[in-house]
Amino acid sequence: MNEFKILLIVLGLTLSNQLFSQDLIIKKNGDEIESVVVEITESNIKYRKYTNSDGPIYSILKSEVFMIKYKNGEKDIFNEEKAKTEIYSGELRIDFTGFGNKYWQGEDKISKSEFKSVISKNIEAENSYLIGSSLRTTGLIFIIPSSIVLGWQVGNLASGEDANTAALTLSGVGFVGSIILDFIGMGKIRESINIYNKSHNKLSFKPSINANGIGLVVNF
Repeated sequence: MNEFKILLIVLGLTLSNQLFSQDLIIKKNGDEIESVVVEITESNIKYRKYTNSDGPIYSILKSEVFMIKYKNGEKDIFNEEKAKTEIYSGELRIDFTGFGNKYWQGEDKISKSEFKSVISKNIEAENSYLIGSSLRTTGLIFIIPSSIVLGWQVGNLASGEDANTAALTLSGVGFVGSIILDFIGMGKIRESINIYNKSHNKLSFKPSINANGIGLVVNF
């Protein structure tokens, strides 16, 4: 009987530990997300699913979240009235110049880190930017060895020596594939910029009262 009681106590402690070893994100619509919170930025909350703590990182707008209950019992309550308001300083753009791209917001040149910070305020734009950056990085990784091998084999042909057909083919495919990945990546980054810029260029209507009567002010 005593052994049975001990077993129940052990099971209870185990279940209790599992229950409170997660962070609980409570959204304003009442939905709850069992998670492991990774990072809280100015506008987003990044987390992994509790059931897959080694899996991908997800992101949710802080404005959608009411509260986070942490596994240690602490709480973060997000009051929309206290949230910082983003100051819109103009449209984003990138000048792709090979190495050392130039980043702009409005007429101001900004750093890459500043660009990433601004675009992270729109989760859809941020996701598109991250995909594009990953594609370009992958292309860069493959283009370097492909270029070396391809140049070597072409040099052999130019000097009248025999080229390794397999090496020539694989390096050529790798070189072309890298260029394609870079091209697609730039497209995704441009898409992310368009998403961000369009989110700040929507039509809005504001009532206006003046000496001539009541009207609507249209903002573009």
